[in-house]
Amino acid sequence: MKNVVLLIALCFFTGTIVNAQHPKSSKKMECCVMKKGKMVCIMNGKEMPMKGEMKMNGMTVMPDGTCKMNNGTTMKLKEGQCCDKQGKIHSDCMK
Repeated sequence: MKNVVLLIALCFFTGTIVNAQHPKSSKKMECCVMKKGKMVCIMNGKEMPMKGEMKMNGMTVMPDGTCKMNNGTTMKLKEGQCCDKQGKIHSDCMK
């Protein structure tokens, strides 16, 4: 009986240690990317077409790829460019 309790405790602690070492942010970067002329949102590794404008930290992103910054400037994303949820624009979203 004592061995069974120790085995269960050992399994519990081993599982806890393994889980603690696994990175919690294994999700893909959440962003919106211009793909084949259309805006696509990537959330939790899944691609979904952008249906309406999205507000991200520091900018508003439109379904046509136009990004409006809070300071009033606008730019249109080109193929492969993306903006992350921090409001930064990248030339390659997967980097």
